[in-house]
Amino acid sequence: MKRSAVLFATLASLAMVGTAEARDPCKTLMCMAGKAGLDGSSLADSDCGGPISDFFSIVVKKNGNFKAAATAKAREEFLTSCPGSDENSDTINPIISMFGSQR
Repeated sequence: MKRSAVLFATLASLAMVGTAEARDPCKTLMCMAGKAGLDGSSLADSDCGGPISDFFSIVVKKNGNFKAAATAKAREEFLTSCPGSDENSDTINPIISMFGSQR
């Protein structure tokens, strides 16, 4: 079990590495809320191309195979890294349900 947790954490961190610029989990959260049709999104679609791309660039693979559950977990961890995200679980949960395991 402990080995699995370490492996997952390593894979999740590797999935999030890849771009030189820092990603903004808060902006991504707001944009994904808009994409999911949830209340509270105030960003225009033109401002969301990068943040939405950031969200979908988080992908976990094992032996070249896409891991849907691990990808959803890594994406959820990214969104919850936004300060105050504990207050936004009603927003994060539907986003992950809709888009967490999509390629």
